[in-house]
Order: sequence, then C-alpha cells, then structure tokens
Amino acid sequence: MSRIAMTSVIAHDADWQFPAITEQFAYQKIRDSFEPIPGAYYLGFPWATLIDRLNTGAEGRQELRQHLDSLAGELKNARRVITVCQHILLEKFAGLFFDSGVTDIFWSHATIETNELKRGQDSIRLHPFPLYPVQWPAIDVKTSEQDRPILFSFVGARSNDWYLTQVRSIILTELRDYPNAIITGRDNWHYNQIVYDHQIFANTTDTPEKLVSETASDEFKDVLGRSIFSLCPSGSGPNSIRLWESIGAGAIPVILSEKYKPPGNRELWELAAEFCGENLEEVKALPARLQEIEQSSGLLARKRQALKQIWKQYGPGDFVYDVRKMWLETAAALRSNDARPYGITAKSHEFEKLDEIASNILNRGTVCSDEIRLYAGACIIQFAENSSAFRNSFFADPVRAKAFDLATAHLNDLELLNRLRKCAGASPFAVHNSVSDQRLLVALDGKHSHRTPLSYPDLSLYNRDLFTHTTTESSQLIVTGFAKDFKENWRRYADIARNGSNPYLVVVSEEPLWDTIWSPDFRHQSGQIIGEDFSEAYAIINHTNSDVFNFREIPYFTSTDDRYILHYRQMFERNRHYTPEDLLLHWKNAEIRGAFFAERRDDPKYDFSAPELDIYGLSAFRTQIASSFIGQQSMLVVGKDWERDTLPRQKLPDWHLDKLVTLDRKTFIASGLENTHQRNYITEKIFDAYATLSIPLYWASPEHRIHEIASEGSFLNLYDRTAEDSAQLIRTFEPDLSFAKLYLDTQERLFRKFSSISLLTEERRGFAERLHATLLSRLNFLR
Repeated sequence: MSRIAMTSVIAHDADWQFPAITEQFAYQKIRDSFEPIPGAYYLGFPWATLIDRLNTGAEGRQELRQHLDSLAGELKNARRVITVCQHILLEKFAGLFFDSGVTDIFWSHATIETNELKRGQDSIRLHPFPLYPVQWPAIDVKTSEQDRPILFSFVGARSNDWYLTQVRSIILTELRDYPNAIITGRDNWHYNQIVYDHQIFANTTDTPEKLVSETASDEFKDVLGRSIFSLCPSGSGPNSIRLWESIGAGAIPVILSEKYKPPGNRELWELAAEFCGENLEEVKALPARLQEIEQSSGLLARKRQALKQIWKQYGPGDFVYDVRKMWLETAAALRSNDARPYGITAKSHEFEKLDEIASNILNRGTVCSDEIRLYAGACIIQFAENSSAFRNSFFADPVRAKAFDLATAHLNDLELLNRLRKCAGASPFAVHNSVSDQRLLVALDGKHSHRTPLSYPDLSLYNRDLFTHTTTESSQLIVTGFAKDFKENWRRYADIARNGSNPYLVVVSEEPLWDTIWSPDFRHQSGQIIGEDFSEAYAIINHTNSDVFNFREIPYFTSTDDRYILHYRQMFERNRHYTPEDLLLHWKNAEIRGAFFAERRDDPKYDFSAPELDIYGLSAFRTQIASSFIGQQSMLVVGKDWERDTLPRQKLPDWHLDKLVTLDRKTFIASGLENTHQRNYITEKIFDAYATLSIPLYWASPEHRIHEIASEGSFLNLYDRTAEDSAQLIRTFEPDLSFAKLYLDTQERLFRKFSSISLLTEERRGFAERLHATLLSRLNFLR
C-alpha cells in the first residue's frame, strides 16, 4: 500500500523523485518521530513528481492527483497542515496546496521576497528548507581543513533559458583561467536523464544506474573535497543541491543567489558562507576577496566552525529541525484555549514584512536591539492601521506573539515601549489592589531581566493565560532576575511610585550562583530597597525559598528554549543505537581526552557553601581542575578569561550549537560541572556531554536529582573528591563494558524524556502554574 496514515502523519509513500530525495527524506525523518497533536498533521507527498507530470503533461498525473485528493479529504478539519516541497514551480501550482488544506510549506526554494502564497482571502505560509545533498565526499575530519589546494571551484551546468540569471555564464567566462581554481561547465543538469527521461517521460529502457555518470559524480566529489570555497550560483531555483553538498564536504559555499532565503539563523549563515551578487562586477572581484579570507587563518577557522553548525542542523543527520520546531510551537498553540485554528486563514500582504522580522528575531538566537526596535515600530504601525482585526488575531499567532514578548522584554527605549503597549491595547490602572488569581500584568525591567523565567519566548506560549507583558507604568509586577537591579536603580522605582503607578517588585532568580554570591537575603522570601527618601519591599523567588523550580521530569533550564529539546532529541535517538562495544571503541579513539566549557573563576568567594541547604559553590573547584590541563595536548579548555577565549560565548550566533559541534563524537570526557550545586539546579551541561557521546563529569550529593535522571555509574561523580583527585581521575579513567551498558541505559532514558512533547508541555505548564501561584502568595505578604 502506497498510502500511509498515522495519527498525525499521512502520506502517499510512493512516486518520490530520486535521487533528489528532499521530500522523501523529510517524510522518512518525520514519519517515526512526530508525537501526535490533535488537529495538526504532516502531509508527506511527492510534490515534485506531481508538479513535473502536470507541467509536462506526462502520464500518471491524474492518478497521482487522485491520491492527493484522497489524502486531502482527511484534512478537512485540520487546524494546521505542514508539508515539504522541493520543486521550483511551487508557486505556479499553488492551487494543489490550497485544495489540500495545507497551511505551512517548508520550501527548498524560498526567497526573501515571498513569505506566503495567496488565493483570495486565503494564505499559506512559506518557510525555507534545505535540499538533500545527493553526493558529498566522506572527508577525513583531521585532514579536511588542511589538504585543500584549490582556492575555489565550480563544476556544474551552464546557464540556459530555465535558469534565473546568467551568473553561471559569467563564472565560466570570467573565472575559468584563474590559477588555483577549477571551473568546469557541463551541458545539462547532472540528474536530468534519471529524473525526466526515466521518471517523468519513461522514454528510456536504461537502468537508473546508467543514467547518472559515475565519472562525473566522482570528479565533482573529488573537486569539492579539495576546494576551500565552492561557488554556488542560482540555477532554475535560488537554492541548489550543490550548496548542501558543499557544506557536507567542508567547502565554504559562496552563494551567488540574491533572492535565496536560507533556513535558520541568518547571522550564522553570514559567518559560515560568503554571499555575492550575480552581476559581472561582483563575480570578477571574487578571487581577490576569497584570497584575502584564505590568508586569514582565524577567519577561515571561524567560518568552518559555523559551517559545521549549519550541517549539524540541516544536514542528513537532522534535516527537519525547523519542521520539528514548528511542531513544538503548534503543540503549545493548540493547547491554549485562545489559540486560533490553524486552518487556511486570511493574512494581509501588509503583514509580510512584520512576519519576516518576527521570524528573523526568533531564528537569530541572540537579541539584536536594532531588529527589536524595527519590530516594535512595525507592530505600532499595524496596530494603528488595522486595530480591531489585527489586534484580535495577533497574540494567537505564535511567531508574532513570541517575537512581541521578546521585544517587550528587551526594548530599551521606554517611550517606544510605552507606545507599543498603548497601541496593543494595554491600559494603565491601579495595581496593588488588583492582584488576584487572574492574569498578571508583568513588566520585565533591569539589566538581568532577560535571565528570568518570564523572559523566554518558548516558555511564554505556555503561560500567556497567566501573564501578560506590559510597561512598568501599566504593570502589576516589575520583575527582574537579580536583586542588584532594584538596589542600583532605586531612584527609578521611586519615581514610578510617585507618579501614581505602584507595582509590586519581584526578583525571580533562576541562578543559584547569583543568589549565593551577591544576594545575602536569598534564603528569605522578601528583601528591602532603601534609598535616600525611599523604601520598598520586594518579593524573592528562587531555587532555595520556593518549589517553583522543582521540576517533574525535565529540569527547568533545558525547558526554556526549544533548541535544547530539538538537538537532544535527535542526538539521543542517534546515540541509543550504539552497542557497548561500539562505545568502548569510540572512547578509545576520541580526539579530545577532556573538555571544559566554563568561565574562569578563581576568586575564593565562589567557594561559598551552605551545607544545611545542600548548596555548594563549584565555580572555583572546576576552575582548579581545568587549570591543571591548560596547554596539554588533547585537552580543551574554553570560556571567558581563559587564554583561548576572551569574550562571553553568548556573543556567538549560537553558543550552544557551537559547543555541540565542537564536542560531538570527538570527546572522551566532558565537564558537566555546574557553577553551583543545588538539588534541583541542572542546566544543559551534563546533557551536552551525554548528547555528544562524552562521559560526563559531575558533582552530585546523594540528594541531588540528577540521580533520578541518569543511571548510577554512567557519569564520573566528583562528590567528595578534591580538585587534584578529580584531575587525576580524568587522566586515568578507563571505562569497562558494565560502564558502557549503564551509559547506554541513560541514553535511552534521555531519548524518551526529550522526545516527548506531552512531557515537555506538562513541565512547562506546571512551571508556569507554580510560578503564578507562588507570586500570588508572596505578594500577599508585601503590603
């Protein structure tokens, strides 16, 4: 049977185009990994084959269309329908998608100009997506970055009437004689015969193997493997298989496609690749530009590191990262009672720029103040011009709303923030007597307000019925993550109180380090701001004095950002298939013996301890251990104030993905040591070690909750060891078969934990409800 139907995945599992198998590979990745969500579906379909048959009048088009119509009949009541399409002519055949009830298309040829398809009042959102890299060489990791004698290369088809521009002709004419480069033009697309002669028109009796030149394939892979840069011009579409094959081969892509919209973090792409216009002047200037980069070993290394991150996220290992992220967001939106149905809905073209900015903000991974201001300004215009219709739908759209939450949390311009909130419909009112068990109006304010639970967009989808972000003047609560913010800016809060607004002040701290080192009142439920003529109490909520952070299954920190969940799910799924024998061999051949990613902290104040609370400072301890390995071969020490790094890693486009790529399947032992030991405080660090197939270092007392998560004996517990003993353990430890079995048991546990949407939903919602209830109880004691 070609038709496949599962709870949330339905498909016509036949007639896929090959060897360009983007649609099929995406379906296969999704088929076994999507947890059912009522009202949401993934539609797997060979769109490329159907579009080619319809476009050429080839046989089999009506039969395949009937298969599609049959599937569409099952989607009539769907609220969201997601699919992947690889064909360049999607827009020409948009009716197929509208008729099938599709709401979101991940399209390999998405452009910066078009974010949606329109038909009357209906619209379908478009999202960028990779292409499957059909042929890419297996490059030796240790030699791929050194043994590349070719500065740049291009081996591909010449421009023709079907191609978007003449940039390929410019490349072949202007760059063919450049020394230290290989420029080769071919008459046709490499897969032209196997796709069209064999699959679409069926006018050849040759086997598929004979329709793809093995010699040409070998030449292409050989050249890519020896090239520093690979020229990736547009063809019939803005994207190209060559681009993804280049990334997989470790050749830095030069993207000559001005309309192309790559998936994911734009800042990461700008670091990893080079972008070039498709005109004569810019193409002629390329050799000198690439030569300059090649001569900067530091820049070249940074580009290659960024390229590996893109490959990890969008190469064959994951591939459907963005689809899985949308699935998480859909689960959150459909859980909420006020979520709009995700059927095909009208969306005005005036909103395209707004939604593009929102997507950029969420994909960037770091906060860009200019982009936040731009989004705020665009929202103000749309609220003013489309007040009733726009306001009613705005906060039910997860992309717009999450970006709005991020903007209001990080917008530094108070006047602009007030205008934004006023246009969005927030109205000031007296607050201290208005706190009830209903939705709380919250303003995030202060230098550390971005490090408090209410600042994370991925959590906000689960608490919007409990909390609404607003301005300080309109809020019931002003929240930050560190009491220092209130104490250093007491005059600001005195002015707010004198102006008639009288919000409660609350510190919701997610960092035991800040609590124990800089907040002497962290054991208490309230503190006091004292100024020259001003005194105000503030509530304190943290790991020690509340149960807010007492997680059920997934520790708080890893639930704050979808990136952790998405990466861990894919990596633990991969790891669980290792055998104990495989693991022992892997660890024996590991390139890195030990790795530490943490800021250097030598000050004795970091040795703070409160044994009666089972709290111990570990920052100085882990610094002592790492210090003993500085300069030693096969040891890696990275972080602020170490020799290798001077800037916070949070300034990277994606610090977490960078770490995963650095360690993944190359490391024997990786530190998961926290900055502070507290039984409920478990960050990403130990999970990063397990995810990268490294043996974790950890420090956990018998009461620590890591023992509920990881099998006993599957990590190196440094509890009660000195720094010297710990360093010696790293030098001498040799795992045996029983250790490997316990380690794999933990991999299975972690896979089940981080692959469950329902578990994540319960965790995030439970956290929101505990925080809401705790806030209400604490505020009753302030006045």
